[in-house]
Amino acid sequence: RIEIDFAHTPRAFVSILDDGGGMSRDELLQAMRYGSRDPREARPSGDLGRFGLGLKTASLSQCRRLTVATLQNDELSVAIWDVDECERQGCWWLITPESSAVPDELIQALRSKGHGTAVVWENLDRLLGSSNAAARRALDATMAGASDHLALVFHRFLNGILGKQVSIRVNGRALPAFDPFLEGHQRGQALHSESFPIDGHIVTVSPFVLPYPSKLKTADLEKSGGRELLKVGHGFYIYRGGRLVVPGGWFRIVPADDLVRLARIRVDVPVELDHIWKVDVRKATAEPPA
Repeated sequence: RIEIDFAHTPRAFVSILDDGGGMSRDELLQAMRYGSRDPREARPSGDLGRFGLGLKTASLSQCRRLTVATLQNDELSVAIWDVDECERQGCWWLITPESSAVPDELIQALRSKGHGTAVVWENLDRLLGSSNAAARRALDATMAGASDHLALVFHRFLNGILGKQVSIRVNGRALPAFDPFLEGHQRGQALHSESFPIDGHIVTVSPFVLPYPSKLKTADLEKSGGRELLKVGHGFYIYRGGRLVVPGGWFRIVPADDLVRLARIRVDVPVELDHIWKVDVRKATAEPPA
């Protein structure tokens, strides 16, 4: 269960709270290091990390103060990166305060779960407008876009297809579980899947033909990702460890004309093949090998 909350007043913040296993103090300090993992290191098939940069770079690209609080075996550990404090100290200065540095409601939520991690963004220099009204509009719009993005990128986790079902809520609202292939729809087609080895790992390709939009009910349109995605989202859907990295496009393999508007091709790539697919640190792009 992942709970994302945000507010504009009395102070602007974004928090991400999960009920995972949590981290020990040593694991937290390691997680707050830049480049904390060797990208060449073998990882389990379900591990979505690679470079040891994501938590820090994703957070500090949106805020100037990142707090991580984690609870494991009844031990609460807290660490903070504050860009302004680093500038004052003239070095990379990791703050390891008492739990009072974390909002009480988050600490209580962690303790009620018994284990887990809370990530808090404050001093939101990239997310807010210049005035209070502009700040509210900017944060609302950004978080609405983020909700749609998360619902699509992690739709197979939300659907429980990859094992244990994941729940993501944004300010209490559960994200919808999309299915860009509308598998099982009586008017669609699921064509023959193929699996083949690359460097000792299996890549699976599964093609689908969607129903004509005129044959879809409103609920089907919403489930497929919306009418706009239905128009432009044809092509290859590249998944890395079950997480959607590339939502459509043809990689110049075929021209994007009307003949392929309803075609979507799911490609499942294991995390061990990052190097051949040129997966970058953002995990937002991938290129198929020759």
